[in-house]
Amino acid sequence: MERRALVTKFGGASVTPEHRHYVAQRVAQLVGEGNPVVVVVSAMHAGQEYEPYSTDALLELAQSVGPAADLRERDLLLSCGEIISTVLMAHYMRVHYPWPVIALSGGQAGIITDYNYGNASIVASYPEYIRDMLQQGYVVLVAGFQGVTEAGESRSGVHGAITTLGRGGGDATACALGYALEAQRVDIYTEVPGVMTADPGLFEPGAAETPYPLARVTYEDVCEMAHLGAKVMQARAAEIALVHRVPLRIASTWEDCPGTYVVSGEGFAGPAVTAVANSARVFPVEFEVEREEDKREVEIQIMRALGEAGISVYLVHSRPNGCSFVVEQEALEPVKDLLYGLVMPLQREGHGRYYVMSPWDARPQRWQRLAPAQLQARVLREGVRDGEVREVPLQFGEPASIVSVIGPGLRDRVGVAAAVISALEERGLEVCESAESSNSLSCLVSEHDLPAAVQALHRRLIVERALG
Repeated sequence: MERRALVTKFGGASVTPEHRHYVAQRVAQLVGEGNPVVVVVSAMHAGQEYEPYSTDALLELAQSVGPAADLRERDLLLSCGEIISTVLMAHYMRVHYPWPVIALSGGQAGIITDYNYGNASIVASYPEYIRDMLQQGYVVLVAGFQGVTEAGESRSGVHGAITTLGRGGGDATACALGYALEAQRVDIYTEVPGVMTADPGLFEPGAAETPYPLARVTYEDVCEMAHLGAKVMQARAAEIALVHRVPLRIASTWEDCPGTYVVSGEGFAGPAVTAVANSARVFPVEFEVEREEDKREVEIQIMRALGEAGISVYLVHSRPNGCSFVVEQEALEPVKDLLYGLVMPLQREGHGRYYVMSPWDARPQRWQRLAPAQLQARVLREGVRDGEVREVPLQFGEPASIVSVIGPGLRDRVGVAAAVISALEERGLEVCESAESSNSLSCLVSEHDLPAAVQALHRRLIVERALG
């Protein structure tokens, strides 16, 4: 019986010149065991000499010419990082090992995506060419993070456009190929020995209670962790693995270790809390509406505008006269550009009422110039008959982080919120907002308090197992 392929994925730190031999050794071991092997490769990073080939460096290169690069062409540029890395890795293996090797771009590997440049979704995978190469004894290297649109479709004259899959998109490439090839397993190799109970970078080296790798974790928990900021793998890749039950293992590139196996939640008896996750930097956003009866409609229009712009919001808290939510740092300026000056018309009692978003602190004195949003409100007042115009001040808070505890069916467990809040309060930490889902409880804390918050929750809920 023909052996099914093993799909492996290596991150950018693994494929730099000083670390390529680790990748080659992992692959050589699998080939030596008789496995057909597909290797998904990320762009190089973490080395100054090779920094020009990283995704961040390519982005900076585009921005050095001017802002707002064409999205289609930006993806064409960014795809070069993975292609360079894949070709060099294939060349290294060809020089040092006897087996035949071939390097493929995402499109050559059969990864088909939608037209959402910069954050495309995989819509199909046609791995026939990969299968043919594997049957001929090749080790197949695939550039992660990228795909192509359907060659037969045309939009604005684009045929088979190169697209990128968002940060961490190499994980999605690996999981999609694993599903399409019916692989025996997908191995995601990282800088840590598996799925950790918390981010080790937030703990002092040598501390008595540091995070540790889990032997097994459910698809649902991995997906929840990825969505809540854990660096275990890309959230979209976790969703592919969850939906298609792709056999999955996360392990270390650098050290021999069993890694973490991702398993079905059916019949799995794990701890009440699997891990503590944290987001990158986020910013609270808040607005108030003077008339309580208008607040709901204003809120809907704001959320609709954010959604249509593709901006994600978190920890939404609606109050009688206002609303607060959280956005990622990358979305901060786009939110300001979108909302400042936004006009929201409402029909009330036969006449129009208009709300205009404005900066919270833009209150100019007579000798100061009006802020653009306030100027727009003034022009609107002068031009609107039988209607009133009101400003909606928009306030942005200090940098913060979302810290979350994750576990199967956590919402149904008694005492979760009490254990989380008490663990944080005992360290003198303030919880600004909180929210829960079926498998998690999240709290917004000051960015300065993040390490202490993660350490406190890890000790109470992972080490001490306060929930059993």
